Amino acid sequence: MVVIRKIKTAFSVLKSHGAREVGGLAKDNVINFYKKSSGAISRAAKKIAIRLFPDKERKSGRIHILYVTTEYEALHSQTVRYRVHNFREALRGKADTCFSLVTKTDDRLIGWADVVVLMRVTYTEQAQTLIDSAKRQHVPVIFDIDDIVFLPEYAPHYCRVLGDTSEENIKKRSGEFEGFEKTFRLCDYCTASTQYIADIMQKEGKYAKVIHNGLNQTQLHIASRSHHENFSRAIGYLSGTKTHDQDFLKALPALEKIFSEYDDVSLRVAGYLDLSVLPENIAKRTSTACYMSWQRLMSYGARNYINIAPLDITNPFCHAKSELKYFEAAAVGVPTVASATDTFSRCIENKDNGMLASDDEEWYLSIKALLDDVGLYEHISKKAKAYALSHYSPDATAIEALAAYKDIIDKAKSDLESDRRPLD
Repeated sequence: MVVIRKIKTAFSVLKSHGAREVGGLAKDNVINFYKKSSGAISRAAKKIAIRLFPDKERKSGRIHILYVTTEYEALHSQTVRYRVHNFREALRGKADTCFSLVTKTDDRLIGWADVVVLMRVTYTEQAQTLIDSAKRQHVPVIFDIDDIVFLPEYAPHYCRVLGDTSEENIKKRSGEFEGFEKTFRLCDYCTASTQYIADIMQKEGKYAKVIHNGLNQTQLHIASRSHHENFSRAIGYLSGTKTHDQDFLKALPALEKIFSEYDDVSLRVAGYLDLSVLPENIAKRTSTACYMSWQRLMSYGARNYINIAPLDITNPFCHAKSELKYFEAAAVGVPTVASATDTFSRCIENKDNGMLASDDEEWYLSIKALLDDVGLYEHISKKAKAYALSHYSPDATAIEALAAYKDIIDKAKSDLESDRRPLD
């Protein structure tokens, strides 16, 4: 079935984008197969070493972090790259880390760890067993997440993002959220990708720290080799997933006006977007690229003149979204116009290292300013790149992650001592 699906995808891409794009997809699949295979071997060897020589592993003197997720997240989600693989890479040489699945994590592996991080883990009996084991061994368990899918009250807001607010869909999504909520309630400590999420966690009585998403070494290498060549004044929209059609509409009125005024502006879309929403004056100057690997997406984005990151600022679910669409574009020198969500407003200084927009007029004026004012464009491009490379580099991630984990470990020890202290 997988082979048939791959063949169908290849024919579809061939028809839409030509043989070169099919070749690129084939290359990506080969690379991903190798990486997944070698990664699995590496993880297996690591676990064997931990089980056979736990004392040897302890001699490093570094903190030991066990990242755990579900099989679904490991195979189908991009989140595991940002919240596990990038973290592990950043922490290499600074902490000892191991990656496991909920179904593969036993008492000995948990006992090796100073802290267990459950990355986007919904509740199952295996998750309950894992958490119980960690608590028996006095190993703090962290619930880690990159959006607010752990509180069912936010399910209707998520359905608004999806563009389906039917009673049936809200009920379905609420059920999914309840699974994450159950795991969230079982954990005393949390980490989140944004301050907005961490604040919500704290209001729910949790001890929460922020570890932002960040760049990995491969992305830094691509950024250093990417030439921001503005042969065309292309506005880029990198949708990433199928959940962004409603978000794109927030920038559409401004784009209509821009396209009616500038004959040399085009739109480049990568990933998923319902192109039927585009009016004719935009559609005829739009090029599309299918969903691609993150490595190729970085190079693709470097060829944009302006990057747009629209979100619905009336929707709390959107305020929780991380700033990755900003810093990945900034790393290759492409200025971003973004919706003024809580997260974007924390990292973007308007007209300095990016542009913020709250309504149709601000979207229009922000894009127009970047098209008309070369000095402003170059200033924002330079400042954005410097900001991204200093705040979202692997080194910055390592500093933030280590501080968060050590703080939680210390808090867990303090909490344990308080529990053991006899009452007066």
